[in-house]
Amino acid sequence: MNKQTEIKINRPLATQLLALAQQSPDTEIHGLVGAIDNTPTTVYPVPNLTGNKQQHRALQTLHENGEILFAVYRSRPHSPPAPPANRLSDSAYPDAYHLIISLNTKGVLEMRAYKLNEKGAQEVTLTV
Repeated sequence: MNKQTEIKINRPLATQLLALAQQSPDTEIHGLVGAIDNTPTTVYPVPNLTGNKQQHRALQTLHENGEILFAVYRSRPHSPPAPPANRLSDSAYPDAYHLIISLNTKGVLEMRAYKLNEKGAQEVTLTV
């Protein structure tokens, strides 16, 4: 995957991610985002990102649909949309973008994108 400094996701996909986060305001949500031609197309919710059967099934479906893994996402119900260093540094998906959705401020949802590099997580401009 190339090292873009800006990524774009369409409004319906962003709305879907934000809605999933709002449905579980006190619990982190996780999942994968598939893409075709480097354009994010499909959200695959999974219970967590630590190698469970649903995660493997989502990856298999993603590949069967001709998609590549574009991003992993998670919500942060009670903290800002910044990645905890220990979660990204040992990420099973170092080439994917990491989308963090924050529910930290009542009434305001915030989503940010990060890319791993040798220095850790670098924020990438996210455009909807």
